[in-house]
Amino acid sequence: MTTDKITILYSKNRAEINKLLNNLKEFEPDIIRIAEYHKIPMDFIFLPCRNREIVDARQCLTSLIRERYNLHQTGRLIGGYDHTTVINSCRAVSDRRDTDKEFNSFYKSLTHFDKASKKRKVYIEPPVYPTCFTSLAFR
Repeated sequence: MTTDKITILYSKNRAEINKLLNNLKEFEPDIIRIAEYHKIPMDFIFLPCRNREIVDARQCLTSLIRERYNLHQTGRLIGGYDHTTVINSCRAVSDRRDTDKEFNSFYKSLTHFDKASKKRKVYIEPPVYPTCFTSLAFR
């Protein structure tokens, strides 16, 4: 994918990306470092594309968030991904850490959470449905 196509894709998804970044304020320093390591703009991590640099950065962030939240919450925070995508991202990062020593030392330098904070439940708002659906829910 060329840079022009990525820029167009970014301009179409800017509002969604800003919303995702607001939900991930606690990970902002790590998002910045991940983007710098992969040499991409910070907002590009959340683009729905398969560019290798962007995918690697997204997988790294997904694996880091997974240490704190469960599979479904992690998928929602990253942008509505399925739990199987989160599992695949975590496996890819684990495999890369085993083979790439530079990446392993970089990943270890990111913020990690201890077991106590990992188990803390965090409420994520459910999606808002149109009123025509909510009126049918309790009949």
